[in-house]
Amino acid sequence: MVNCLKEELLQTWESYLIPDYHRTVFLDCIYGLTPQQYSPLIVKEIEDLQQEQSPIQSTIRAIIARESCLSQVVELCQVVQEDIDRSGVDGNKANVPLLEECINILYSLRMLSLNVVKCIICWRK
Repeated sequence: MVNCLKEELLQTWESYLIPDYHRTVFLDCIYGLTPQQYSPLIVKEIEDLQQEQSPIQSTIRAIIARESCLSQVVELCQVVQEDIDRSGVDGNKANVPLLEECINILYSLRMLSLNVVKCIICWRK
């Protein structure tokens, strides 16, 4: 029974592309426990993964969202540079909608970064 559970966990990790680091941490956490102690933990890990609600999945999603936002920041920097090149350095010619977009995306980046930290802290508990 216990070996079947461990095998199911390994297959679940594989099918959900769970990083090796998480696998190692999880196995280290249950090391030394009796089968009666770690079996419910393995079942919970499998169920959480299947329901897309595991802490590692939340962390991965948060990191992907933040990286996407960083790509948008890079693209916006290019647009801002092109706007500066077209209009000159004169601050009186500021492109207000572009500045508002910069503010919004930087705020989003901040919130996404905080979410990554929150996910990591929750995952480590």
